Amino acid sequence: MAKKSKVRRGRGRSFTLPLAVVAGMAPGVMTVANGARAGGVTEGAKWASRIYTGYEPTAGKVDLGYLKWGAVPLLMGLVAHYLAGRLGINRALGRAGIPVIRL
Repeated sequence: MAKKSKVRRGRGRSFTLPLAVVAGMAPGVMTVANGARAGGVTEGAKWASRIYTGYEPTAGKVDLGYLKWGAVPLLMGLVAHYLAGRLGINRALGRAGIPVIRL
């Protein structure tokens, strides 16, 4: 009986980094990190609540102005990532041989 060769056909899935989503997360992560650095974990959690939900925990009110630092950039990154996938940009990056990166 003939032995099967171990030639790999096609490329298997590999880890890729969605840059649009990571770029959208960056402002929020930095804001939370700065809050945590200034006042500890509790202050970081307050800032996370403010920028991702708009809820101001100390005042007990909703202020949508905070969303521009967390939720809005994240949503924009997710939409850009979705559109890049629908338009075939990520597939083109893969075919061009660009490793690890996708939009």
